[in-house]
Amino acid sequence: MTVRSLRASPYARTINKYCLYFLAADLVLICVVVYFWYSLCNGSFCTTMPRKPRTNILAFGDSITKGFVKHEPVETYYPYSESLMKTLNRVHSKDVIFVVENHGLNGDRAIGTAQARLRAALREKQYEWVIIVMGTNDLSRYFKSDNFKKLYENDSVFLDKLFDNIKKLCEMALRTNAIVILGTITARQCEEQTQICDSLMANREALNAKIRNFVMDTKELLILADFDKELQYKTMSEKKRKQYWQDDVHFTETGYEAMAKLVYKKMLPYLPEMMQQPHESKNFTNV
Repeated sequence: MTVRSLRASPYARTINKYCLYFLAADLVLICVVVYFWYSLCNGSFCTTMPRKPRTNILAFGDSITKGFVKHEPVETYYPYSESLMKTLNRVHSKDVIFVVENHGLNGDRAIGTAQARLRAALREKQYEWVIIVMGTNDLSRYFKSDNFKKLYENDSVFLDKLFDNIKKLCEMALRTNAIVILGTITARQCEEQTQICDSLMANREALNAKIRNFVMDTKELLILADFDKELQYKTMSEKKRKQYWQDDVHFTETGYEAMAKLVYKKMLPYLPEMMQQPHESKNFTNV
């Protein structure tokens, strides 16, 4: 059979057709691989632009950490952690990506499930920063529940127990070599509106004093985020109060933004050192 007759045969036409299909499939496969490679490298090719390392930050607490705003018409949240993450990545994302995870739980208490929750979170991954704001619901329960109050001889015994549990949360985080920020508890509207809340205010202020002294005694092992001092309900005008608080205890979006700004301000002196070299182990035997 001649070459010309072989090319004109029906077998040759079938082979040519399948060769074209094969080449087209190869081209599609190459395009898919290149697309996914480009996507995985954040819009660039990995050979020229390596992935940025992540800095993991844990925001731990109750409904204030979760960012509760209102129930109606839909349940709304505006956590300070999201504002903090946006600021960190906008200003400091040249060499690192910041990921702030929110572990706020409505109604959670330091004398409750907080230790188990924090332990589980710390086992899951390594966090470079841990921000702890706990105690609001413990104070409220002690103030409102006579049955709970009967578990303690007096206010002092209750406060010692509450502070000891907050201290244990800090110790757990420090053992992972995280930088720990501990927050104070902000005032409640009822403290200014009625004398019924005088005992609640006294216990809250006593707890905050313990927190401040604790941070000071650790000699920079902990960082204080003094929300109560920075967001002083007592000294605010009525207009400012409405701007920052939306109910007796929870903030508005503006209030949570203020929390984020304070946390960022406390983090700022440590950021350059943290990005340039690995975080060193801390000695927390005195905590």
